[in-house]
Amino acid sequence: MATLKLIVLLYFFLLSDGSPFPRSELIYGGHRTAGPKFPFHAVFWKDDFGFFCGGSIIDEAHILTAGHCASFVLSNGTTTVYGGVWDLERRQDAYVQKSGIKNIIIHPLYNETSLEHDIAIIELENPFKITYTVQTVEVLANDGFLRKPIPHGAVLEIGFGALSESFNESAKPETPPSRYLKYAPVKMVKLAACRKSYAEANSKPVIFPVTSDNLCTTSDPGARNGDSGSPVLFYDKNVLKFRQFGLISNGIADQQGNLPGSPA
Repeated sequence: MATLKLIVLLYFFLLSDGSPFPRSELIYGGHRTAGPKFPFHAVFWKDDFGFFCGGSIIDEAHILTAGHCASFVLSNGTTTVYGGVWDLERRQDAYVQKSGIKNIIIHPLYNETSLEHDIAIIELENPFKITYTVQTVEVLANDGFLRKPIPHGAVLEIGFGALSESFNESAKPETPPSRYLKYAPVKMVKLAACRKSYAEANSKPVIFPVTSDNLCTTSDPGARNGDSGSPVLFYDKNVLKFRQFGLISNGIADQQGNLPGSPA
């Protein structure tokens, strides 16, 4: 079964000073990270809930994530943000940093029903220190690379994610997330094909509209729901590093395995 994901394209946004989560992508069957391969990935954790979202460290004091993740931060329970985690059971290791939340900035046009403008910035109570295991990611300022042929494996999604598509009444995954941070290459899908798939997946008018602010990706069979807010990355061979151009917003799974897979 393939999964189609809706990605929020970051260069469209300028931010000023029933279930809490839509279905989104788990890097299920992807590659397990060993060590700080993606030191800019952040983990959102509630003691009474556990892991619930990912994010990216854009500077020492700010985390970029999805708007619906930020909304869940505002719900009951204290949220801790971790940096330097690639094993959820080793959050207390010396190289891991953690912080409470000082401020939440959700895009002013964010719509919790349609998930339009699904983007937010979290300000940390205690800024992270840049180390070997905790670093920042560069956000691409334009979409020029999308207009050129993209080599296979150049676009990656990373995350922990839940290992099941089923949720209990509290909207908590009935199975735990992947213990280890994973990554997988994804293919980009043309917006027309993406809109068609989202329309066919809903008996009502499309719940999650696909706009020019979005990019769609699809991966090999085996994808499941998982951590929204985590970065979508492009490997820039000119500088030999990953750059972020989007974040995971939500996704749909085609039970027939017929989702479009053509590159954008």
